[in-house]
Amino acid sequence: DLARRDYARGRYSSALDAFLLLHSLTPSAGSLYNVAVCADLAKRPDLAFAFLDRYMRAADDDLGRRRDAEARLGTLRSELALVDVVSHPEGARITVDREELGSHGETPRTIAVDPGEHTVIATRQGSHSARTTVIAARGEMAKVALTLKAILGELHVTRTPAGATLRADREGVRVELPAGQGALRVPVGRYTLRIEAPGH
Repeated sequence: DLARRDYARGRYSSALDAFLLLHSLTPSAGSLYNVAVCADLAKRPDLAFAFLDRYMRAADDDLGRRRDAEARLGTLRSELALVDVVSHPEGARITVDREELGSHGETPRTIAVDPGEHTVIATRQGSHSARTTVIAARGEMAKVALTLKAILGELHVTRTPAGATLRADREGVRVELPAGQGALRVPVGRYTLRIEAPGH
């Protein structure tokens, strides 16, 4: 009620704060849209773009909201400096310039930044961080692709009998381990190992 009352009175900054709180409590496509519109009207184009982008990824049967969001996105794309960030593997946390400034979400994602030179940083659990420099210009889309290298540890394996077959799952996902015995260099993580041999 507070958010809608402030919005009706043109107090868009106050309405934005209330809609952000509402979204944190009960996130939905509608709350994404409300935050985006208030941010746009409150002259917070970077925040408006971020929430419109998230809204467009969400399911919403309201065609009026969808059309309005597409129109607002088109306008913002011509006004903002955008960076399209992808990583391998996906799901890396994106920060710009300094990690203490907060996250811009996870890859793949298009983010809005101030025009000029920036450092884009991608971090992911179990991987070394990756970073690159990009020059962003207003009304244009820069593209960034980052590869994160796995942090490796040693897994010591002794098979008895020697010809036993070793299978491994890493955090629920089947993985191929290097052949042989002794110290195997593998990405860090929690593994479940299954060793099988005929007659055993």
